[in-house]
Amino acid sequence: MTTLAMTKIAVRDLEAQEAFYEKVASFAVTKRVELPGFRESIMIPVQGGGGALVLMHEEGSEPLPGSTLLVFETEDIHAFAERLAAAGGSITRPIERVEGLGLSFAFFIDPEGNTQEVVEHH
Repeated sequence: MTTLAMTKIAVRDLEAQEAFYEKVASFAVTKRVELPGFRESIMIPVQGGGGALVLMHEEGSEPLPGSTLLVFETEDIHAFAERLAAAGGSITRPIERVEGLGLSFAFFIDPEGNTQEVVEHH
């Protein structure tokens, strides 16, 4: 099974964007992830409800205005990658297992070139 897990926004200044969404939408950072060349903040609404928001910053990349990614969660990331290729998409950052976070992830593009992410929790 695959579900839409969250929305991710590519940003230039991670800390400034955290502060923006804290003030404007009452979201709070629940977790920060740091990998080589890659940082992100996972935020959820303080008042509860659905809708996780993830702010992502990659060193050396310049996000285009409106760069928003959908994040899908799946039980089998390798089967997802096979379905993706068969449907005309392609993996742009290969499946990576991150033991410290208990997950595997990959970035992909759909047939129109939109970047998205897929995650499998272990």
